[in-house]
Amino acid sequence: MRTINRNLKSKADSRSRAALTAALCNRRTEPGARDSVEQAIRYAASPEKARYIQVNWLANLRMWANCAREHSALLLQVLSTNANEAFHRSLKSLAKLTKLTIHPKYSLSGIIGKIAECALQYDARAQKTAYDWSRKKLIAAVEYPWLNLFPYPVQLLLLVEIKAADDLAESGLEPEYSGISTCDCRFARSYWLPCRHVLCAYNCGSIDEPDWASAAEQFEESGFEVYYTRALVESEDDDHVTISRVVQAKQVTGEILDSVRTRFFELTEYSDSLDSEEQSRLLIRWEQELATHSKALIGQSIEDWIKRSDDVILF
Repeated sequence: MRTINRNLKSKADSRSRAALTAALCNRRTEPGARDSVEQAIRYAASPEKARYIQVNWLANLRMWANCAREHSALLLQVLSTNANEAFHRSLKSLAKLTKLTIHPKYSLSGIIGKIAECALQYDARAQKTAYDWSRKKLIAAVEYPWLNLFPYPVQLLLLVEIKAADDLAESGLEPEYSGISTCDCRFARSYWLPCRHVLCAYNCGSIDEPDWASAAEQFEESGFEVYYTRALVESEDDDHVTISRVVQAKQVTGEILDSVRTRFFELTEYSDSLDSEEQSRLLIRWEQELATHSKALIGQSIEDWIKRSDDVILF
């Protein structure tokens, strides 16, 4: 993300930045990610920046785009190189290296010693985390007893979702989930745990209580290592092909909704430069066009939509 912002700083590049961010964080299929990068190229403020995106982003799509991580829960969890950078900072701190250090006075054995010393610090942190894994509990577990079924690091993850679910409920948004397996948000795909949407639906009485014991069972034998090998695998079985088509439709729908949100953010960013009256007219136009274009899909019952004439003009 920092690379995107560093090379596309001007306001004229905001649409390019938004398109690249969509490919980096949201697009779940390679064609969708490629389409976002091509949009970024079209929106670039200059031919030089368009060439930069072409060479450094489009040509290496599968090295950085979100679609290349969708098969792996672990890769979906790791969104940055912050862990590596933190290790490098610790190593530099131990060696007393700064940007002003031109010729560090370390032998090969000295360098190896500093690396080993830094590794020992990380090993000690890992041992503390392993000790806290099953012994430490959150105070929130008093209010939510089912949290006690989960290891401490998982409790921390779920606590964030609990608070987010409360925010969703306060916002007045109706949960649209009829079952745990229907949620397709990033958290659910990354951790295979009940997410904020499921918790909100449960709190509102829309679904039954999640099976906490089954969700916690996955960590009993191998802890977080369960995510090392957990991945999506292609199958030729007919039943899996049918399920895969449903998942594919969800992905396409999610990408289209992400594109609509991206356009809305572009619109609001542009509207900041207008006076209040012009801004109001622009946003009213957005709301009217959004309602008009969505009416063909949600302006009638599902039965009427299915029975509609094949040659109907939707928009």
